[in-house]
Formats: sequence, C-alpha cells, structure tokens
Amino acid sequence: MIGALRALLDGRGRTSEHRLAACVAALVFVLWIPALFGGFAWDDANNLVDGSRLKNGRAFFEVFVHDAMWSANMQQAVIGTYRPLSLASFVVDYFFLSLIPWNTTGSAAIYHLSSNLLHAAAAYCVCLALLRWVPRRVAVALTLLFAVHPVACEAVAWVNGRSEVFALIFGALAIRLVSYANVSWTRAALAGLMLFWSLMGKETGLTFLPMAVLFAGEASRSAGPLSPMRRFLPALSTRVLITATVALAGYLGMRAMALSGNGPLPGLEAPEGLMRSASALLLRAFQSVLVPTNLSVTYLYLWVKSLDTVDVTVAAFVFGALVMVVAVTWVQGRRLATLGFVWWLISVLPITLLAVRDWPGMQRWLYMGLPGFALFIYGLLCGRLPPRVPSLGAAVWFIALFVPCQIGIQIWRTSGTLFRQMTIDQPDEPFGWVSLSSALLREGDYVAAEEAAREGGLHKPRGHNPWPFLAYALAMQERCDEAVHEVDMEHPNEVMGSWVHYSLGYCFENKKQPESAVARYLKCVTEASCKTRHEYLTGSLATAQSATPSAAPSAAPSEAPSEAPSEAP
Repeated sequence: MIGALRALLDGRGRTSEHRLAACVAALVFVLWIPALFGGFAWDDANNLVDGSRLKNGRAFFEVFVHDAMWSANMQQAVIGTYRPLSLASFVVDYFFLSLIPWNTTGSAAIYHLSSNLLHAAAAYCVCLALLRWVPRRVAVALTLLFAVHPVACEAVAWVNGRSEVFALIFGALAIRLVSYANVSWTRAALAGLMLFWSLMGKETGLTFLPMAVLFAGEASRSAGPLSPMRRFLPALSTRVLITATVALAGYLGMRAMALSGNGPLPGLEAPEGLMRSASALLLRAFQSVLVPTNLSVTYLYLWVKSLDTVDVTVAAFVFGALVMVVAVTWVQGRRLATLGFVWWLISVLPITLLAVRDWPGMQRWLYMGLPGFALFIYGLLCGRLPPRVPSLGAAVWFIALFVPCQIGIQIWRTSGTLFRQMTIDQPDEPFGWVSLSSALLREGDYVAAEEAAREGGLHKPRGHNPWPFLAYALAMQERCDEAVHEVDMEHPNEVMGSWVHYSLGYCFENKKQPESAVARYLKCVTEASCKTRHEYLTGSLATAQSATPSAAPSAAPSEAPSEAPSEAP
C-alpha cells in the first residue's frame, strides 16, 4: 500500500488522483482498525440497544419524516435535531447484523465497521477536494493529519457520532465539484445535490454552502485578469450560489416537515451569555484542534461560567489578533489559508451556541472543520520555512496526533471507559459522575454505581439527576430501606422513573416483605411490569395462607436503566 502510494504521489491526471485518494482511504481504515473492537457507548443505548424503532425496514424511510430523538422513542429535544442519513444507516447496519447467524444481541461490530468505512470515505473525499488546491504530497499529508486527529474519536469511535462524518463526505465532494475555473451548470447542480445531502447528514453541513460558493469563486479567478479592487474581494460563483440556495430551501422544507415547533429551526434562539463567551469558546476550540487535551466527553458549561471579565477580555483580544493575522494573509495573497480558516470557523460556531445552553460534547463538533484548519496552517506557513522543515513538522505532528487518537479509541469503547475518563478529565462536572453511575448499573457493578451517584450529588447536578441511579443501586444491593429513604425522605421532589419503584418492589420481595413491595409497585402501576407484580402480590396477600403459585411472574428487573442525560446536537 505504501509503495503504491509513493508511485501515485508522482502521477498525473484525474485517474491517478482517485487512485491516490483511494490509497489514502485504505490506509486510514487500517489505522482505525482498533475501533472495530469497541462496544456501545453513551446514547447508543437509547436508540441502538434498548430502542426498537431502527430495527425494522420501514424505519429506513420513517427517519426522513421524524426528528432525531424519535429513534430513541423520546420527545423532540429543546433544539430540534434532524439526522436522517445517520439514522437510516443504522437501519442498514442492523439489517446486515441480522444476517450473521453467530451474532449476539447488541453486537456493535457491524456498526463500528460501518463507521470506519464512512471515515475512510470522508478521507477519500477530503483528499480529492484538497488535490484541486495543493500539491499531491501536501494533500496526502493534510488528509492523514485530519484522519488521525484525536477529536475524530467522538465522531468515529462513537457509533452515534457519525452524522458529522456524513456531512463532511458530501460537503467535501461539493468542494471538489466546484473547484474548477469554469463551473458548468451540471457541476453546479451536482454540487447543490451534495450540499443537500450534507445538510441531511447534520445541520452543521450548512458550513459547506458558503464554502462551496467561495471555493468556486476562487477557482474562477484563474480564468482571467482581475481589476486591482477585485484582488482584495472574495470571488463568488453565481451558479453555485443559486444551486446552494436551492439545496438549502429543499433541506429546510424537509426539516420543517419532520420537526414540531415554529418553522424549521425550533429552539435556536440566542441564549443568554452567547456574545460574552463567544471569543473564549472559539479560542478554546482553536486550542483543542492545535493541541488536543481532553479525549473523553468535553463539557464546557462550568468552564464558561467560570470566565471572569479579565478572561473574556483577554480571549476577545487574542481571538481578534488571530482574525487580524488571517486578514493580513488574505491581503498578502495567501487566500487559500484564509479560506481554510473560514471553513474551520463556520464549522465550530455551533459550539458558541450549545456550550452556554449547558450541553455536553465538543470534540465531534470540531471534526468537519479539521481539513479547513489543516489547510489554514499549510497556507500560513507555505514558503516561509526551510525546505525540510515542513516535512519534518508534518511527521512530528502526525505522531503527536496518532498516539492520543489510539488512546481515545480505547476510551470510547464503552460507556464505562468513557465516563471513567471523563471523571478524571473533569472531576467537578456532575454529568460525568451521573453517566458513569448509569454505565456501572448496566455492568452490574452496583457498589461502584452507588459511589459514582453519590459523587455526582456532591457537585450540584444541573438537571442530571443522580438520585434515581443511587436508589436503584441500593435496591439491587438489597438495601431496601436505605433506597426508600433516598426516594421518599432525602429527595421527595425529584422525578423517579418507574424502573426505580420497580427495583424497590423487587428488593422488598427478595427480603420477604410483600406489603412493602405492593406499596412500591403501586407507585408505578401504570407500567405493565409493575402492574403484573402488584396484582400478583395483592392476590397473594388476600389469600395469605394459600401456597405460592408455581408459575409466579418473574420479578427481576430485565436490565439496568439507561437514563443518562441524552445528547442531541
């Protein structure tokens, strides 16, 4: 593979470009093979393990007329999300999984294989797009740096993160299609189609609409001489602008049909504190791409709240200086560097909206902008360093990214490994402790789940309620009275799921206290499992002297709950 890659690096023509990109994609797939051995993590439990809606053929079409949370049988999120492509791909994955005779229920291997193939496809498309703008060796280097960046772990090693990958695949194809001196209507129409499907991958596919217009305009500059004034203005392609607008209109129509609320963008009102923290958040995103730190779920809410006036002022000054550097590169004629920076900047803008809304996650939101960031660094440094320094620097940066990427893949293997690491990275964030407690309950480690839930309660949980998990963990240790005390006395105003009351009833049944069990089952009698046990025990108590029927319904909870705070954006 390496030999073929070297030969293609010196090749010529469009055919060799596709072969070169295919070799890069194959290499990327090999580098990500460790991810194939991962399991389900985080929200995977909601729609891929516990949920049934994506496990029938009809769902392949139904996902196009429902919001993303429909797949997990949940209400539409505050910020409405629409991800039909990734959800439809899960239906296909489950179909192939069902064809394997030796597969076990809940096997994640097919899903991870699909995610790896999609990431390799993204590398293929990114390489093709870059080949229109930079030398072959540079395009390969930038693609590999993008492909092994640790922030890709959340988008690739986590099954539910693939919506970013879909958006990038089609967005990069659109840029490839328009990167010619004269874009025909046919190419413009095909690019518009790619932009539409990029948006169907994820809302942030919106990034590629202005980028396609800008790249097309920049490519057209080589078609003839420009006036002195136009040399400093961005060039635009009218044809691509028209097809991009049509793509956006079609997407907004589909989205409005699928989502409930006011129009196609429910819940996107600017939150309080957005402008104050925007520069700091963008600077944090810049740092995370340049020098990645956290490899688990990054939760920025507490960090944003800790910013004082000095922090905000310094961040605004530093980010403003960065923008000035980019502006100077544009004036100097290094327009490719500026386009790369704009690509990255537009792709990470959602971070400024979601972080102040108290939403978990950041790494996957950086995924789509990685190629643009790499293009920015190349355009900024190209020609300014001694001949061997860029190659050496790229090699060092590749190793510096590849090692933590492999560590990140292991962190994202399961919910347990993921949230254990999060509690190390962000020990003051209650979300990590509550989610770890949920994961440990699924693993059957009730003692550790109790400890994690109690730790989460010490850090002022913000809507991420640890008390149901604590009560469940106590009940499964047959510490029924302690569990009841937590539910009824310590936290009487907290919402407890029916599964908590069922576990308490089960606990009292095991301790031969049927009266107490009946009282707990009564609190969740609207659920079929609780109703069955309540009716059975009530009948048994009414005939206290009769023998227990041999065919008594099983009372054991079938599986630990999965009610860790759900992620939507």
